[in-house]
Amino acid sequence: MVTGAFPNSLNKAKPVKIEYLILSGDSVNFDLLNHKSAKHQFKEVDFKKIRENTTYLFRLDFEDQLKNIGQCDTILLKTKLLYKAKLFVKGREGIITKDFNYKNTGPFQGSFIQNFSVPVPVNGLIKGRYAYLQVQFSLSMYVASFRGFRYTTSCDVKGSAQVMALWQVKRQLPVFILLGVIAILALFNIVIYVATKDNQYLFYGMFLLFQSLYFSRASAFLSQFLFGNQAYVAFLVVESSEILINLNYLLFTKFFLNTRRNLPKLDKAINFVAFGLITLCAFNLIALLIDPYFPAHTNIMNTQRFFMSIFALIGVIYILIVGKGRLRYFIVAGNVVFVTGALLTLFSGSHLEMIVGSGIENTIFGLGLAYKIRAIHREKIRVQRQANEVKSSALGAQMNPHFLFNSLNSIQCLIMKNDKVSALRYLSSFSHLLRDILESSIKVNIPISKEIEMLKTYIDLESLRFDHSFGYKIEVDQALDIHTNEVPILLIQPYVENAINHGLVAKTTGLKTLTIKFLDNHDYIECTIEDTGIGRKAAMELQSKKNIGRPSRGLSINAQRLQLINENLKLKTLVAFVDSDQGTKVILKIPKH
Repeated sequence: MVTGAFPNSLNKAKPVKIEYLILSGDSVNFDLLNHKSAKHQFKEVDFKKIRENTTYLFRLDFEDQLKNIGQCDTILLKTKLLYKAKLFVKGREGIITKDFNYKNTGPFQGSFIQNFSVPVPVNGLIKGRYAYLQVQFSLSMYVASFRGFRYTTSCDVKGSAQVMALWQVKRQLPVFILLGVIAILALFNIVIYVATKDNQYLFYGMFLLFQSLYFSRASAFLSQFLFGNQAYVAFLVVESSEILINLNYLLFTKFFLNTRRNLPKLDKAINFVAFGLITLCAFNLIALLIDPYFPAHTNIMNTQRFFMSIFALIGVIYILIVGKGRLRYFIVAGNVVFVTGALLTLFSGSHLEMIVGSGIENTIFGLGLAYKIRAIHREKIRVQRQANEVKSSALGAQMNPHFLFNSLNSIQCLIMKNDKVSALRYLSSFSHLLRDILESSIKVNIPISKEIEMLKTYIDLESLRFDHSFGYKIEVDQALDIHTNEVPILLIQPYVENAINHGLVAKTTGLKTLTIKFLDNHDYIECTIEDTGIGRKAAMELQSKKNIGRPSRGLSINAQRLQLINENLKLKTLVAFVDSDQGTKVILKIPKH
């Protein structure tokens, strides 16, 4: 029965007086319909006693309604879907029968899908007042919601088809929106599965797809759009979808929670139940193809619903007790919301509550997938960062031998000059620096204060090596906390080395000064290495004359380190060179750690 108020003239659905008989078989005695038999007595309907898989003969009496029907030629009976019914009316040569069922190929095929109406010709009323309907309710849900018949007439709806269509669209707009969102999510997840081959997206997408097919029964327009007048096909799809929803939900839970690794006992139970649901779906579909009204169908579906409800309840409790991590709460919350909607539907007789509950459930599962994707992405970044730190440490270890080689070479030069005092001082400073390098070798980042200390020792060594031919100073911004802020170990040293060896030492006249500054620049630590040397262009020309074609080993390694450091980071470590005839400035912008 179409619920809610019709607009304007369509709001005229009136109740019909109804009586019934229970038939022992599928045949109807036409003498009974012609009122020539007094063997059977029609009784007033007690809706609480209506049962499924029982054949009823309803007698609809329009005697009190004839004055309202007037000159209208057709009565439109409105009721819940009657999957198996026969209408008995008067014809020219006696009583005629019009069938309403799945396999009907006549003009009434699927009419109940389109408008929930059974057309009764006014001139076909038996004795001028009666119409008879032989009905068998094949589903318990229609038994529970059956409350008789109401009617409108052809006069009520004449010229109002567009008004009725618009009204029904507005009334079912929430259903359209929810099912549309579910269908889009289904296709989206299936596309993700094709791209990633991750089974959780496949089964979630199939879960959503079968939900949209199952709930299409709530809208006549959607049913008509999806299945046309193929009522039999619609019935097979909808009934199979209910089982397939449960199957794909279980498999989605299996892969979403990775039960094989995290909940092995539940995983075995899910595999067993999933196999049972596949077998049940196949058996049920074959049975419906043979006989769409076979008596065991309702019992099979009810047993499946009861078992899955119990299994879901036990599974939720088990997940809460044994499971770990936050993902389990998405499954539990989704279950609670959907079951709540299902219970509300059970009491109200409307699909809307279940559809809304399903929509909220799917939103929760979608959020769960998004949370899991984010967690996996974070874990991937963490692992990648650890790998980069290991690589960076390895590159740092490559720098140390290079650094040590230069220092030992300087000591050798002093010994060859027979400058024992300088050699001893150099060796003392070198041992101190070597100890610092070894202590920090396992670290990726060190405090700025420690980096400055190592830089001072290194520059002192180089100054001693080159007979104090240059001066230097290190300046620190007072706003910068050099004890808590960290920088990658020995990241600055190669640029200092380059400034000394290729800029300052090569200069033959004038003041030779090296200035290192550490500044606080919002999210960055800005370090500038400025020398008053010959400049990069002149240094390259000098190297070319000496046939030194290879680039600085330290700068080459630093470039690789910077590439690794910057991976998966929003704030990158930046390097800029400013050249002039007065020297070179290197600007390093290092994100604060």
